[in-house]
Amino acid sequence: MQEALFGLAPDPIGRTLRWGSLRITVIGVLADKQRDLLTRIGANTYDAGKRMLIPYTLYQQQLGSKEIHTLQAQAVSVAAVPAARDELVQLLSLRHDNRYAYQVDTMERWVATAQDILQRISVSGLLAASISLLVGGIGIMNIMTTSVVERTREIGIRKALGARRRDILRQFLLEAMVVSLIGGAIGLLLAATAILGLSLQTGYALAISWPLAGIGLLVSVVVGVASGYYPARRAALLSPVETLRYD
Repeated sequence: MQEALFGLAPDPIGRTLRWGSLRITVIGVLADKQRDLLTRIGANTYDAGKRMLIPYTLYQQQLGSKEIHTLQAQAVSVAAVPAARDELVQLLSLRHDNRYAYQVDTMERWVATAQDILQRISVSGLLAASISLLVGGIGIMNIMTTSVVERTREIGIRKALGARRRDILRQFLLEAMVVSLIGGAIGLLLAATAILGLSLQTGYALAISWPLAGIGLLVSVVVGVASGYYPARRAALLSPVETLRYD
């Protein structure tokens, strides 16, 4: 807000603003509030980093009324919020002889709502990831099964030259792992591109969690090995005689 009003002026304190016919003197600057993407939702209508505070008496003069419709208060800690809320209502009721009814809202409800939304997003993401892993695993299994069928004669020649079952099994498991690793790397590249695009488009500082990216690659490798085990075992158990006859 300071930059929007005064540009790159180093110290706006003491300078004046014009609000209608009033001239308002700046006596302080609020600390900048850095917020993540979730807390910026809806900031077009209210953004704590884009506000000015004026004396409530001046505001009442401009409205032509002395009524106060909203009060904001801050408790010393999260645990003290319920007690502070009750004390505030009691104080207002005593000062105004119970003439008014007060509606009290705290950030606990907003935090609970945000947590519920995040939990739903997490469950949806987990479900989508599980389906993707299942589809990817089936795809790898089909690819490796086709590879075993097309290379049946090659497997027979290797066995005739002395290759053991575990050698054939290890070879096809390694191929399945490489296929899944390449797929995981392509997925990470697409995700990084999407994150970069969103960051440039929205102006929010979005970043990749590299530990989670590493875990994602590891999971893709595990899925690839698990999906390729059946075709690899099938290739390892082929009879050398039957494979050499295969055309």
